[in-house]
Amino acid sequence: MTKDKPDLLNRTEDVDIVERFLKSQVNGQDGCVLNVDAGWGLGKTFFMNMLNDRLGDHAVYVNAWETDHADDALLPVLAAVTQGLAALNPDRPSGRLKKVGKSVALSLAMGGIRGGAGILTAGASEGLLRMGSAAAERLMSDQADALFSRFEDAEKSIKAFKDEVKEAVKDLEEKPFTILIDELDRCRPTYAIEMLERIKHLFDIPNVAFVVATDTEQLQHAIKAVYGEGFDAKAYLRRFFGRTYRFDTPSIAQFVAEGLRTRNITDASFAEELVIPPSALITQYFESTQSEMSLRDMGQILDTLETCTHFWQSEKLLNLIVLLPLIAINQAGLWEVFDRLEQRGEIGGRSDDMITSAADLSSSIRDIVIPDGSSSVGWGVLFKEICQQAYGHGPSSTDMRNPTVSNASQLVSNATEEQSSGITHCTFRDYPKLVRRVGSNAGPQASPEPST
Repeated sequence: MTKDKPDLLNRTEDVDIVERFLKSQVNGQDGCVLNVDAGWGLGKTFFMNMLNDRLGDHAVYVNAWETDHADDALLPVLAAVTQGLAALNPDRPSGRLKKVGKSVALSLAMGGIRGGAGILTAGASEGLLRMGSAAAERLMSDQADALFSRFEDAEKSIKAFKDEVKEAVKDLEEKPFTILIDELDRCRPTYAIEMLERIKHLFDIPNVAFVVATDTEQLQHAIKAVYGEGFDAKAYLRRFFGRTYRFDTPSIAQFVAEGLRTRNITDASFAEELVIPPSALITQYFESTQSEMSLRDMGQILDTLETCTHFWQSEKLLNLIVLLPLIAINQAGLWEVFDRLEQRGEIGGRSDDMITSAADLSSSIRDIVIPDGSSSVGWGVLFKEICQQAYGHGPSSTDMRNPTVSNASQLVSNATEEQSSGITHCTFRDYPKLVRRVGSNAGPQASPEPST
């Protein structure tokens, strides 16, 4: 599943460590639950797929996000375990395990494993007021008997299932049977909580391990959405996770390389100028802003950048020196600044103050040094000069002495030319409209309507 993909974040080392840990849990007193805690964009799913490949028939993989539609969070786990143990023990009859697994599933569907106080009162509440005490007492007794019977049947089904699983894994010597659960933090809060509760109580079995990959901070927020902001979600999760493993934070260069690879963004989509490959330019930009931007923020900018490459219809390649800061301004929610930039291209307002404020107010634009031979220039300065050129103002004669500014200004001039065939190349005036239409993850915008 991961053989043809480069391991840009060095998750192979993490797989080695976790595999050694799992092997140490063979024939332990109880099963184990390991939480792999890593933030967004740090390669959790890549890691889980790699670990699944490494463990072979000793593991099954469950994407909790993809099964979030299930009526009960345990059902997809039961299905995966039943299939996985059948593959692990091909010579052992699997009919009994499937039968008791279906019995547990039926109990789930009938509510036998859920807390059932509502069953006792819901069907009787209206009638009790109209009945005499004797009739009401009989009805409550009948419902109580049905509830207790359903619960006892469910308990028998669970015990039978656990006994079958124990029998199937008792002779494992090299590594335990491992259930890999991915994307749990993306699920509905109630579904995530239900899955944790289920696996904790049903699979506390020797030689059975769980590896649950989450952005645990986000999972804590989901739990608080159910139990309230004052709830100690961290202590709650410690009930389920026996151990926690955290990835090393990757370098920005690694993060960008992985982000571009997973989004199929290549250097071929962008104009290459200033003797710096576009991928290196993105890395340099993020390195200069990492004190204000999280990896999630950077990933969302890459998401927007990817969409821009799909929306961009011109033959002219996109220019990152202008596009990246515009995306960052939009992503940061600085829409008043962003709108002024866009309006300047549409209605001809060309105050230098507007450009200056766009560069100055954006918390994401910093003085990135972009080398060009023997000289260099700050990103903010270069962005201002490019905007000025794109909107009808040439750089000052002083700035033009800097070959980097001069070089970039010529690129802008080239971008605004029209071919003799009458096909107009998209210019930097189109960039704000492109970014606005693509959108951001910062929330709703109040932006001008696109011109026709």
